[in-house]
Amino acid sequence: MSNLAENHFMLKRIMLLLMMGSTLSLLAQREEVDMNTPGVLTDATLQKRAFKAAQPTEDKVELIDVVGLGQTTYTASNVMDGSVKSFEHSMRILVALNMGGNKPGACQLVFYSAAEKIQQAASAENGTVSIYYPISVYESLRSRLEQALIARKKVQVKVTLKTTGFREGVLIF
Repeated sequence: MSNLAENHFMLKRIMLLLMMGSTLSLLAQREEVDMNTPGVLTDATLQKRAFKAAQPTEDKVELIDVVGLGQTTYTASNVMDGSVKSFEHSMRILVALNMGGNKPGACQLVFYSAAEKIQQAASAENGTVSIYYPISVYESLRSRLEQALIARKKVQVKVTLKTTGFREGVLIF
């Protein structure tokens, strides 16, 4: 009988240790997630980031008048390395926008496939302003944009880049 009681006591101890280990593991994971929340920028969190983002030195808001559509480029790509990932393809559609007012630089809408993970919603780099949208909205957005331009409605692109990392691209029509 005492052997059965010892086994029962030992089983309780093992279960208790397993539960404590699971709890500590969950707390460690939660701490990792909390450390990477947007807006919490400490040296420790910056070192754990997947990429080092280049933030502007001051907040920028750019408003661009659009007078027409430029060239549209359709791109399909994959990495053929012999793995199962070789069968995963990415598709991108780039729509160049013609800017009014002889403004230098370029403006484009970038539509990306669902498999891609885009790190920013908008960018302004090397004289090119880009706004990123999922490819699922390409048809409806392009159609509405064409209708607005044909009707000679005012069409604008507004890009906001803040020092905190916030990025926003807005198509106004």
